Amino acid sequence: MKKLFVLTSVLALAACAFGGGDKSGTGVPPSGGYVDTVRESNSVITGMVSNSEYQVARYVANKLGEDAADVNLTRGASNRGAFVPSPTIGNLDYDTANELVQIAAWLVDDTTSEADIISKFETSSLDKNKIKAALKLLDGMWCYVGGSASETAERVLQRRESFQEPLAELQEKTEVFNLRDVEFKTEAGGVLTTLVFNVNNTTGQVESIEYPHAQEIMDEYIGSDVTVGPIMRNGNTNSFIEHFTVDEETSPLYGQTISVPTEYVSYGRQLGLRYSDFGVLRTDFMNAGFEGAEDWGVWQTPFIGGYTTKQLANDDMRVLAADNDIVFTGSAKGDISYHDWEAGLPGSTGADIPLAGGLNDDQATLTFTGDGTQIFTADFTNWAQIQAVKAPDGTNQFVVAHSYVDSDSPYYLESSPAGLNEGDYITYSGDHQMQFITGYYGNADTPTEAVGLVKYGHQWGDPYYVEAEDRWDIENHLQVVVGFGGLAQPQSGD
Repeated sequence: MKKLFVLTSVLALAACAFGGGDKSGTGVPPSGGYVDTVRESNSVITGMVSNSEYQVARYVANKLGEDAADVNLTRGASNRGAFVPSPTIGNLDYDTANELVQIAAWLVDDTTSEADIISKFETSSLDKNKIKAALKLLDGMWCYVGGSASETAERVLQRRESFQEPLAELQEKTEVFNLRDVEFKTEAGGVLTTLVFNVNNTTGQVESIEYPHAQEIMDEYIGSDVTVGPIMRNGNTNSFIEHFTVDEETSPLYGQTISVPTEYVSYGRQLGLRYSDFGVLRTDFMNAGFEGAEDWGVWQTPFIGGYTTKQLANDDMRVLAADNDIVFTGSAKGDISYHDWEAGLPGSTGADIPLAGGLNDDQATLTFTGDGTQIFTADFTNWAQIQAVKAPDGTNQFVVAHSYVDSDSPYYLESSPAGLNEGDYITYSGDHQMQFITGYYGNADTPTEAVGLVKYGHQWGDPYYVEAEDRWDIENHLQVVVGFGGLAQPQSGD
């Protein structure tokens, strides 16, 4: 009889099935491969992980295949991630999908006893189906001998150790990362402000961006009476279109609605940043399609930031760096420009002339020390070796460790004094202005990546009065703008 029992059990394992759908555990149903179209679309813009509630529900339903219909709850009040049923995906919303993942974790938890499993299994047919569905998420090939509560509980305990790795993978692939929760720091006319993604409420796919700089740009070029509309995504690309209407009656563009392309350029993607990004928004007036637009050139607006849910506070970083400094290595990209009073549009007060080739260092670092000091270091071989230092009290210093250009170069710059206050507003009316902002991202006790933005301006020479703007300016000025992104390096002793 013993041999017969073993044979019967093997046959049951081979034959029994909890519904149809994917039996491979790979998340690929018989009808074809699973494609996350939302992730593919968002990845055209940024390398940050994208996994909305909708995407999680689709992933879980896809792994369950036809069995998804057996565990679906009636739609709750939240209706998060709900989507139209289909033979491949099933009729599953995020709340149910998340519940199944939690049940899977509960089954694998050592504190969950055999009696606990049996009790939940026998509560209702729906609870039984949820347990079976959760187990299928852990192992698509595993069937449930006889389907009884005791046999299922016994098998769970026997295989609990082997379920650890599949559970970790399941939890990783069902953690929600909705790009609506990303916040970037950028600037508008020198004022530090925010840039955010606007996403589809159901899918989490990026549809537009929103940042005040758009209004600032148009006000500067067109006049104060300008209405800026939504900055909508241009198809499935990393390009967006800014629409604005000129309301200024004295403007030759009065009454026209003009569209200006803006490209989201991600530098963090090249580094493999998951929770953060840095780059520039390129607003291209040269292709705006109205008379004189080609004279306006291309505006580049730097940005840094990431998921607010993954950001570590500086106080937490200080604790983590108490024994060993935390160093992030990556890329720094930016520009240095001097002001040429004879350049620019007719009637203007000159233009900023950037250094040819820009600034680039693929071995730049950002260090957070145990006392709370933050040090950004970069070697721009066409200009200078620099450091930006933020002291624990929040004051800054811009350090030129070595200059590759001679002192007679218009791009020659010396170190600033220490103790510069963090300025939200950068003007050319003073001697030194500096911003140094950073963001650290990862898990609560493990920072994995960081981004930073350094802006430093130095003015010198004879003052003069700008009558049109009712302010004083200074004859000479240089401005440095550099963004950084990097990955954490192993700490000493790791």
